Amino acid sequence: MAQALKSLGLIEPSGYNWFADRFWFYAIVTLNIVHSGFPFVAVTVLAGLLTVPKELHEAARIDGAGAWKRFWHVTFPTLRPVFAVVTVLSTIWDFKVFAQIYLMPGGDVGGSQMLNLGVWAYVRSFGQNDFGMGSAIAALLTLLLLGITVVYLRALFREEELR
Repeated sequence: MAQALKSLGLIEPSGYNWFADRFWFYAIVTLNIVHSGFPFVAVTVLAGLLTVPKELHEAARIDGAGAWKRFWHVTFPTLRPVFAVVTVLSTIWDFKVFAQIYLMPGGDVGGSQMLNLGVWAYVRSFGQNDFGMGSAIAALLTLLLLGITVVYLRALFREEELR
């Protein structure tokens, strides 16, 4: 990739550090995280698709619904709890991403502005020996994830009440 960009004159021959720019760093980390989380999401959604009753699709087809309407009015509402579980679990896992953010720039993130809460807590605690601030950041991360989980559980129980 770098060779092609050099030949086009888009980057200097001396090289380009993709991790030095905040936008490209997070773009690369996002691609890495999506790539690693894709199998879980795909298998979970496939499992949800296999639970959609065929009778509902047949009834919608008899009523004259096309493929698009069958998806939005039959399949999607049935999969909404699956999407909720996948979204919340992926969000929680993405908040605790450590290795990708700490190791991709070579472990030198001490003075970097490219930290998430987990890496920030680690750097403050063990890199700067500021265990109080590191603990406070970790507690904040825990409270944030607890809030996300509460919102998810409320939505899930509310949806169960509607059935």
